[in-house]
Amino acid sequence: MDKSTPTPASVPASKPLTGLRKRQQIEVTNKHIFIWIAITSVVVSFCIIALQFLVKEFLFNQKVINEKSATNKQIIANISAGKELTNNVNKLLADKNLGSVQRQTDEEATTLNVVLDALPVKGDATSFANSLQAVVLPQSGVSIKELSTSVGETDEFIAEATATSEVPTLPFKAGFTGSYEQIQKALVDISRVIRPISLTKLTIRSDDDSKLQVAIEGHTYYQPARTIEIKKEMRKP
Repeated sequence: MDKSTPTPASVPASKPLTGLRKRQQIEVTNKHIFIWIAITSVVVSFCIIALQFLVKEFLFNQKVINEKSATNKQIIANISAGKELTNNVNKLLADKNLGSVQRQTDEEATTLNVVLDALPVKGDATSFANSLQAVVLPQSGVSIKELSTSVGETDEFIAEATATSEVPTLPFKAGFTGSYEQIQKALVDISRVIRPISLTKLTIRSDDDSKLQVAIEGHTYYQPARTIEIKKEMRKP
């Protein structure tokens, strides 16, 4: 045996842990665990916040994409409807039947004016009454005794009628006298008015001087104009 090799008796023995050193090591270990738990909690919290932000952004972007998709579909539908509208207008411009009833006094008027005259965008009670008084009834030679018109519909009704595709009406009353031939021609002239007229009441009486007295009640129609506008909508996350 080599004399330089220490014997087991010469190796110093490790000191046993006392109660104080054990508590110190436990405190150090607890501090390390607390630090790691704190770091882990911060990392987890940051990840949760980042995940919430990403989910929120994803949902918002998806909402924007859906809105853009709906807008794109509406634009495609509008383009298709615009082409169809153009074709319909061109057909009206070339319609010989409309051209035959076009007013010859207005050289700049087109066949589209016939459509607008037949179904104007406003009730225009004054214009309709003037037409009956100055153009339609005088052709037959009858004597006008009564003529009145009234819009008769509120703005709320017009809005509701437009939404339900119901055409608003313009009520009117007229009373006139004349011979049998004059009355007959007056009624025919009323029926030939370019605006659609619906008679709801017709009363004919004879007076002492062999003339007929006629009282009519009815209504004509008009279609409120529709507006087209481009709107901007903001979407918030």
